Amino acid sequence: MNGTLSEEKRTFVELAPYTTFRIGGPADIFYIVTTEDQLYDIAEKHLDMSITVLGGGSNVLVSDSGVRGVVVKMNITGITYEDHGDTITVVAGAGETWDTFVENTITHGAFGLENLSGIPGTVGASPIQNIGAYGVEVKNTIAWVEVFDKKTLERKQLKADECEFGYRESIFKKPEGKSYVVTKVAFTLSKTFQPNVAYKDLNLFFGDVSPNSALEVRNAVLSVRARKMPNLSECGTAGSFFKNPIISEEKSLLLKEQYPDIPVFSDGTGLFKIPIAWILDNVLHLNGFREGNVSCFKSQPLVVCAHSGATAHEVDEFAKKIESQVYDATGIVLEREVQIIS
Repeated sequence: MNGTLSEEKRTFVELAPYTTFRIGGPADIFYIVTTEDQLYDIAEKHLDMSITVLGGGSNVLVSDSGVRGVVVKMNITGITYEDHGDTITVVAGAGETWDTFVENTITHGAFGLENLSGIPGTVGASPIQNIGAYGVEVKNTIAWVEVFDKKTLERKQLKADECEFGYRESIFKKPEGKSYVVTKVAFTLSKTFQPNVAYKDLNLFFGDVSPNSALEVRNAVLSVRARKMPNLSECGTAGSFFKNPIISEEKSLLLKEQYPDIPVFSDGTGLFKIPIAWILDNVLHLNGFREGNVSCFKSQPLVVCAHSGATAHEVDEFAKKIESQVYDATGIVLEREVQIIS
């Protein structure tokens, strides 16, 4: 493609400033990319090395020893809108900041993402994680995802059903999709605002009054999230550290016997979702629990906070202790949302 790199190759760049945990050692080689051509050039130049892509750094814990190989900071931006009658197709570069993008869609009269306001990270991370919050999953709005294969150096466009979306899951987290780098995402959004406020926190916020606009819903979500998330000026965090467990009906009934007040939600497939925050709060009483430089946030124990001086090793050990306590109390094996990279 003969692109021009956005900057010269940099070596031994500390990655802590590029993550919301503010933790992590150096990358052997580091680039910032703003175009797909630059990404192609980097991949072609380093075919014999591993390439790790960072978006907003909001769902990763970087090893204290850093990351071997090449790290690419994804800064491909740009947003376009295409009218299709009742719907609008919005295409965004993977490096767009997610929450700014959500605000932009509302401003342009494209609705459906307002419940996902306030989620940290980039547009490119949204299909990888199949982000979700307050009764909405991003998979239900994605039309297609454009990817660059860093092994074959090919571009592909994957339709939504090819992305193998599941709960905080996608093809991009599986072996067959590990070589894909998300460069653009297309969303099909509605021109008609339809409030989705059935989720408990939003239902309590609005009460009997239905919101009149997507902006009202966005502001409500931001208000609710502000009570549950620490300010990044106070501590580093990647938000929710663990996935909500998906369990069998038999297991859910056993937990109901053990803890009668535990909330249990059907996922529509015969399995049941347990809000792990309820267990951390009501069973283990971990709100505000702290060991060394790491703690559970006082208002939401699902959020792990890294205080000044914290290391990735400390965060990992802290998370392991929580996992052990949950298993001892419930028999549930927790899965992490946060990915460790090294």
